[in-house]
Amino acid sequence: MALKLVLDSLDNVDEALKALYVEHSDGKFHLDTDADSVRGHRDVLPLANAYDRTKTDLATVKGELADAKKKAAPDDFDAETWKKLKDGKTDDAAHQRQLVELRKTLEGERDEWKGKYEGEVTKGKKAKINAELTDALSASGITNPSFVKAARALLEPRVAMDTDDASMDIGLGPMGIAEAVKRWAAGDEGKSFVAPAKGDNAKGNDGGHQQKTTKGDFGGDTKARTAAIAAKFPELEA
Repeated sequence: MALKLVLDSLDNVDEALKALYVEHSDGKFHLDTDADSVRGHRDVLPLANAYDRTKTDLATVKGELADAKKKAAPDDFDAETWKKLKDGKTDDAAHQRQLVELRKTLEGERDEWKGKYEGEVTKGKKAKINAELTDALSASGITNPSFVKAARALLEPRVAMDTDDASMDIGLGPMGIAEAVKRWAAGDEGKSFVAPAKGDNAKGNDGGHQQKTTKGDFGGDTKARTAAIAAKFPELEA
């Protein structure tokens, strides 16, 4: 029969075993054992080892925290002065200046890292929008690299990405980029970017009718269409 380590009472304990228990300050009876032997018990050893590891990790973290605080503080920072200032025990002007400078240092580091984080988030969003626009333009028949670049420049300002999912508004209300680009490419503004269909008389989305402008031809070859787009959208020259 296994002996229990702690008992509330010895009333039901065999007389021969009562001598093995010692009453503690908590009012309970504890099995009188050697601490080292208890630690080596198969059920106790994993807990003891985990406790030791936790103590070691805690000591490491405290050390790293102390080092970080030292690095963040100015060279002339005095811990005792800091404590007095926090407790309101000194009005010394020099100490007050030290406190102000330390606060500026810490706030500067905070703002620097905040700016880096926000910059990376913005860069990631722009890359995602660029990729989605490129895929949507290709699916809509806009494959000429120059036209893709020009179309992206026109459409990117119309994309909103307040959440992880981007949307575009081409005047019909917010919708997914793929659907918005598809509708835009079929409209008056976008069809001039679409590659002409193959055929002797084919002229892209204009049904074979050339749209003459003072510069270029929306229904002509790549060179003519490039000139026409540049004339129609002069803002893309920037």
